[in-house]
Amino acid sequence: MSARGVKKAFTLIELLVVIAIIALLMSIMMPALGTIKKLAQAVVCQANLKQWCIIFEMYIDNNEGSLCADFPEGPGDLGGHVWPEALETYYCETQDLRDFSQRVQKGIRFCPTARKPWVSKQWGNADKFANTAWSLGDQLKIDAPPFASYGLNSWASNPSPGIDNLGLGRKATDCWRKPDVQGAHRVPLFLDCRFVGGFPEHTDRPPEYDGDLVLISDEMRRYCLNRHPNKTINSIFLDLSVRKVGLKELWKLKWNRSFDTSVEPAWPEWLRAAREY
Repeated sequence: MSARGVKKAFTLIELLVVIAIIALLMSIMMPALGTIKKLAQAVVCQANLKQWCIIFEMYIDNNEGSLCADFPEGPGDLGGHVWPEALETYYCETQDLRDFSQRVQKGIRFCPTARKPWVSKQWGNADKFANTAWSLGDQLKIDAPPFASYGLNSWASNPSPGIDNLGLGRKATDCWRKPDVQGAHRVPLFLDCRFVGGFPEHTDRPPEYDGDLVLISDEMRRYCLNRHPNKTINSIFLDLSVRKVGLKELWKLKWNRSFDTSVEPAWPEWLRAAREY
């Protein structure tokens, strides 16, 4: 209050200056807050995968040191990708794969950035594609909710006796079968993925653009997702360690026994500035 007893108030100009300063501070802080959120989601994703390490370890211990079969065993299989069935007793309360309402530990099946299902109208939308979960509906012919946003390296599996040809020229002799192999820390086992699994080859091409949706060929693209900061994903390796993996690094990992890590693909524009490995 002034000496004359009159209350002193902000002028319109002073009020606008204050609002402008607040707006400026918010514009500076918002990108930082977004980055912090993404980093936190990446940490939670790694925490999920560490729980999957325990699940895989229990399965391996109970199956004479072998990895999942991950190939058709008869009617009712999931099109050659059976890790959800092989591991369900370790993460599910029910034995019925179709009884989704009785699932337990639902949270560990999803990267926190990828909980919602992908739908056809999102085709080509980079954010929607990289950050969506896949469903078992296509395999089970039912209306199924999203099942997971992680997938298996299908080469890290143990084909049943008598299975030599895995289709499309893939040989069972290229599979790892057991985790106790030389260089296990360079063999991906279970990681951020846009499908239940895949068979990456060193000849696979990277996605043409961020969000390129190709599931039939060049199966490395199922894992080459711009999901975490600095163009990375998270992965469990065959030695049951967990760490982030750069998208260009995917071609430097030993996916199968014949995978040539010296092959350098032609990087599309959106990946050229990504970190080299």
